[in-house]
Amino acid sequence: MSKTLGGLCVAVTLAIVTTSGGDVLAVGPWPQEMAERPAEEKAEQRAAGARLQADLAEAVKRGDRQFTIPPGTYRFADSLQL
Repeated sequence: MSKTLGGLCVAVTLAIVTTSGGDVLAVGPWPQEMAERPAEEKAEQRAAGARLQADLAEAVKRGDRQFTIPPGTYRFADSLQL
């Protein structure tokens, strides 16, 4: 599942693993150990994803040219709505 925003395509079925400095270490499908997390942890990750999606939508509305995703693990229950 993806959403194209201008020239940016946001894929929500990928796991992006970064260092604390922001260097991308890996991008790919959810690893098995991440896919099999406890239900309450997944719920927390979905809530974080919903907050991130709302923050991104607000940044787009304001016309921000840059959006920084805070470190964390995000799951998206719905497709990206902008």
